[in-house]
Amino acid sequence: MQTLRVGKHLIDYVFPVGWIDCNESAHLRFLLKLMMLPDVNDQTLRADRAHHLFDGYMSNPLLMPWNILSSTASQPFFYIPRNFAVDQTIANESVIACLLERYRLANGRYPDSLNKLAPPSGTNLPHDVTDGQPYHFLLKPNGSYLLYSIGWNEKDDGGLVVLDKDDPQHHRIDYDQGYWVWFGPK
Repeated sequence: MQTLRVGKHLIDYVFPVGWIDCNESAHLRFLLKLMMLPDVNDQTLRADRAHHLFDGYMSNPLLMPWNILSSTASQPFFYIPRNFAVDQTIANESVIACLLERYRLANGRYPDSLNKLAPPSGTNLPHDVTDGQPYHFLLKPNGSYLLYSIGWNEKDDGGLVVLDKDDPQHHRIDYDQGYWVWFGPK
């Protein structure tokens, strides 16, 4: 029994080689633009730049043979910038949380603002990846704190966490809306 091989040879029968080359070229241009989204100088990854890239890439409503494979292959990449920003925010907030805990151990309470934290010499406090501003910090009356990034929607509404509506048990955070929060100890 002979099996049909899936790979470039089968695609060559469906699409001419020139169309495959056009799709590869379009996909590589998209990936290069995707890699250029993070701003290395100010260490930010802004949502508006990501949305502009994806909207421009998907604005062509006509899927033609020379762009259909590229458009389809690029879909999974759309969440990479946001997921990268979320992960970097968690890492940054964990550094600040450690500095807050060190301050509490030395002074018996948390500081009123992040300006009172002393990072290791020669370094600065991490800043919000989404807008380049300092992280938001609220000292609660019960002695705990709330540390948050404005998140992917780039709006400051006071630390609101939005849960995913598609999750039936509402345990998953919707990272496209609301904030990326580090909750201090209770």
